[in-house]
Amino acid sequence: SSSSKRSSKSGGVPTGSSYTPSIQRRAVPSEVPVEAAAVEHRPRAREVPGVGELHAEHCRRLAATKPTTGGSGAAAADAAAWGWASLRACKLAEDMRPRDLAVCSEAFASAGRRDMRPLFMLAEAAISKRQEFGAEDAARMLCAYAALRVRNEPLFEALGARLAELAGEAYQQLVEEQGLQPLGGLV
Repeated sequence: SSSSKRSSKSGGVPTGSSYTPSIQRRAVPSEVPVEAAAVEHRPRAREVPGVGELHAEHCRRLAATKPTTGGSGAAAADAAAWGWASLRACKLAEDMRPRDLAVCSEAFASAGRRDMRPLFMLAEAAISKRQEFGAEDAARMLCAYAALRVRNEPLFEALGARLAELAGEAYQQLVEEQGLQPLGGLV
């Protein structure tokens, strides 16, 4: 197999690594085909959420809890929890995936937290990853910033252009699949 590694110790015989997911060790020679049924029932690799994903989920759950109304101590606890979440979002923004950036932004918006430090860092990370955004995550992030009335023109320009690009690609695909005549100037 071309993805197999060659070991000088084994005399050039293909070997695999248990750390390489594309290589599956088999008890038969590599020339013997693997049955399709065996491939379909192969156990899926365990997926572990990243730190950014975990933090976005934490922010979403924090936003879902009602603010405590038990006095100044409870309000201070809420402020401390959101303060920690804000600082952590700043630290993790560059490592978050587009979905995590959108979920985190939505959490701040649904909680009415207009903290400019994390919102700036989340926006900067989104701008640098704009080509990785799908339509849903871009729209969710832009809606969150609009709900908070945070004016970040570079974010809206970058993700707005990405949404227009995705819409153009979808339109082009539709034209090709259905054999339609493209509208002038749209493709």
